[in-house]
Amino acid sequence: MNRLLTEIAKYQKQPAYRREAGVFVTEGPKMVWEAPPDKVRTVVVTDRFRREKEGIEERFPAARILTVSEEELGRISDTKTPQGVLAVVERYSYGFDDVFCEKNGVYVLLDSVQDPGNVGTIFRSAEAAGAAGIFLNRSSAEVYGPKVVRSTMGAIFRLPFLIADSLEETVEELKKRSVKVFAAHLQGSVPYDEADYSGPTAFLVGNESKGLGEEITRRSDERVRIPMLGKTESLNVAMATTILLYEALRQRKV
Repeated sequence: MNRLLTEIAKYQKQPAYRREAGVFVTEGPKMVWEAPPDKVRTVVVTDRFRREKEGIEERFPAARILTVSEEELGRISDTKTPQGVLAVVERYSYGFDDVFCEKNGVYVLLDSVQDPGNVGTIFRSAEAAGAAGIFLNRSSAEVYGPKVVRSTMGAIFRLPFLIADSLEETVEELKKRSVKVFAAHLQGSVPYDEADYSGPTAFLVGNESKGLGEEITRRSDERVRIPMLGKTESLNVAMATTILLYEALRQRKV
């Protein structure tokens, strides 16, 4: 048991270790229960949680169920206040066509979005607004990091995504498939609510402090801006992405 708990602690803290093992960790009753049972390898629960929450074995018949003390869970948890349960989950293996799953879909492309909370929130907003998938480059926050996983609030289990070696090539491939790529840009020539998102659409959003790189911006079809009426220079990238996604949803419902 101690060896397994040590491994889980390493999965939490060491990206290379969890990548090599092909797993990630999710915590809390909501997130664990939303994990696909066939992808859950191990469930770790406290004595109290196991007494109060029935059906763990039935929910995860193929997983190893490990009962530990509150103190032991605290040592391997990534949160200050563990909620009694965590799970080790197999990583997803999506290809381009798994993410590009709707010909008239809405997609999000993340260019070096580095804050884990922003990446996770974008996943959550994208799923809520009906987006088909997410593409992100390797300089964005690691999708399988504990903070990103928590911030997705379960969307990581349902929304396909691809970590692209070249986001520029991804943009070009989407354009070949008739997807119009809109770059969210402070110097955008078109207000975001005047652009047409009724066809296949991809929103390209950039780094929290630097915005989009010039090279990838040039590859977009159109630059759109969200008007700033006060003294604020820009919106949080997750908030801006949410606005764009819901404008696309609004247009498609009209």
